[in-house]
Amino acid sequence: MNAKRDADAIEPKAGEQPTKEPANAGAPTARAWRPFLVWRDEFEVGVQIIDDQHRTLVELVNELGDDLVAGRDRDEVLGSLRALIRFTAEHFATEERLMSEHGGGPGEEHHRAEHRRLFDEVRALTLDEESTEADAAAVTMRFLRDWLLRHIEVEDRPLSDWLRRHGVD
Repeated sequence: MNAKRDADAIEPKAGEQPTKEPANAGAPTARAWRPFLVWRDEFEVGVQIIDDQHRTLVELVNELGDDLVAGRDRDEVLGSLRALIRFTAEHFATEERLMSEHGGGPGEEHHRAEHRRLFDEVRALTLDEESTEADAAAVTMRFLRDWLLRHIEVEDRPLSDWLRRHGVD
């Protein structure tokens, strides 16, 4: 994935509106709310269940980012992080089930190992008092954006191409 595409993914394109407003919509903020990561058709891999789950992951990343930017309390932020972790596990289980049901896929063992590594990285995110500070929050959100977009492009696109050739859409 190139840097231009990554940079474009964090800002809405001209005329794009967020798909949902945060709970604090209308509250005075230092900047107008906008999603941290905007779903783009170019992120689609062509397997409906995977694309739907990727969209949900984008929404969950945005919810966490919104909680951090809005300065929500630690319990609310941790709730959003836990929701992201749970759904990440569900998403990886879906992909691995599809691989098993359809004979593996390209680099199946590598893909499964990558899931374990990525899941461990996401699960290891800790949000202590310092994590809600702007710099730490920005680092966390950049990590999540890069993690998700890289996973879609490097791991899921080849898997999805293979699944489509084996009748999964």
